[in-house]
This record gives sequence, structure tokens and C-alpha cells, in this order.
Amino acid sequence: MGLFNQASGTASPEQQRLALIARTAPNWGDRSEAVKKLTDQTTLAYVVLNDTDRFVCKQAIKRLTDQQILYQVILSLEKDNFKACNPGLITRTGGNAQYCELLHLAASMLTDQKLLAKVLMNCKQIINLDSGVVAGLDSLSDRKLLADVAKHSKDSYIRKAANKKLSEEPVSAAEPTMAAQSKHAVNTYSDPDFATHVRMATNDLCSIFGSAMMGGNLASQRDWIRNVGLDLYETHGFGAMQEVFQNVKSRYDYLANTQLSPMWDGIGDWAD
Repeated sequence: MGLFNQASGTASPEQQRLALIARTAPNWGDRSEAVKKLTDQTTLAYVVLNDTDRFVCKQAIKRLTDQQILYQVILSLEKDNFKACNPGLITRTGGNAQYCELLHLAASMLTDQKLLAKVLMNCKQIINLDSGVVAGLDSLSDRKLLADVAKHSKDSYIRKAANKKLSEEPVSAAEPTMAAQSKHAVNTYSDPDFATHVRMATNDLCSIFGSAMMGGNLASQRDWIRNVGLDLYETHGFGAMQEVFQNVKSRYDYLANTQLSPMWDGIGDWAD
């Protein structure tokens, strides 16, 4: 991979020696010992993106302290062509799951709030599919940036998780509440046109109700579902709510009538 091919120009002779071992030693144990003593950030980033041993990669991630470099590493790991760029890692570690493990670890170590928000808004593979945890979300404490993620993230699951975090965390006395700032802050989608908004809302609600039919916890999604209705009403009016409701009803008639309609009760002219 072309990124971070050279050690930092300010690296000491000892760091340059360790960098050479970390980059070129054929034995993973030698590379591991070198990484343990490395502080040169560009070399550590190179190791993460190029070493064929998962353990060595994880060691290198844990020693990354430069937030901008860590951010660039996360973006590189996120790219779909990572597998093609680093076939050795995929071959030795057994597939995409292990590379995702590196991505999740890197995201969890990012602390710069603005960079972390960028990751949460643009990276889709930071979701742990086994646990449902969004890597890095717990570290995002800036409520304004968290609200931006809840509104603008490219992934609907991340938007929901950010919205849930917003609703669960207490607001400090010095910080104005969402209600004080505006009638309703759009938390579900980033103000799309009518047709796109209806389609996105329909797809997400059908996904939620489909999961509920399979035993999923519908109650945990209640706030999100209501916010979908609020956003539809405030962005496109009552007609948008009606269209989405009919779309969901055509697939999940019983749940639309007994769950969705009561959750939207009181939004605009909606009355259950």
C-alpha cells in the first residue's frame, strides 16, 4: 500500500533501525518486538496497513497516538479495495472478519472529536455485526457533533445508534436542549427530497417491523420510530406521513395499525 512508505524524516537512528525491522523482517516475532519499541507514527501506520500478521497489526494500532494518522489509517481500512491491496493479511487471518477487527480497534482509539464524527458519518464498516456496537461512538462526547452524526451519517444503523445515545445521555445545565434550539431537530435523515425521504423512511420502518416479526425488540426502537414521523411531518407535511404509513401497512398491516399509528399519535394531525 502506497501510504506511509517512508519513516518520518525526524526519526532517530534507533527508530529508523526499528522501522526497518518492522517493515522488512521475515519473522513475525522480530517484527512484533520492533513494533513494541516503535514510536515513529508513519512506520506504525505502514505496519497496520501492510503486515500480514493480525497480532502485529493490532500491536501497531495500539501504539498510534497521532490522531490525524490514525484517522487516515481508518479511512484506508474502510476502503473496499483493502482486501486486494493486502491479500496476505486476508489469507493468513481467515477473511474479512479479521480485517474488520482491525478497523473496529482503530476506530475505538480515535479521540479527536471532529475526526471521530467524520468517521461515524462516512464509514459503514465500523459496526460490529456480532454485537451491534458502533466502534468509536462511545467516545463521541460532543453533543453537537453527535447530533450531526444522528442526522448525517451515511448508515441508518449508525444514525439510530447516535440518536439513541443523544436521548439517553443527560444534557448539562449550561447546554440548551434540543427543544430550546428548535421545534424539532431532524435526527433521522439529512433533509432529502420528498420521494427519497418517503423511500428511506419506508425501508427503515419495514426493516424494524420485519425484525419485530422475528422476535426483535420493538420497544427499544420507539423513540426512533416517532422521530421518523416527526421528521416526515416537519420536512414534507402530513401527506408524507400518510404515504409512508400506507407503504408499511401494505406489508405489516397489524403492526402498522397497532404499533406505528399509536407511536405517531399527536404528530401534526395524526390521531390514533
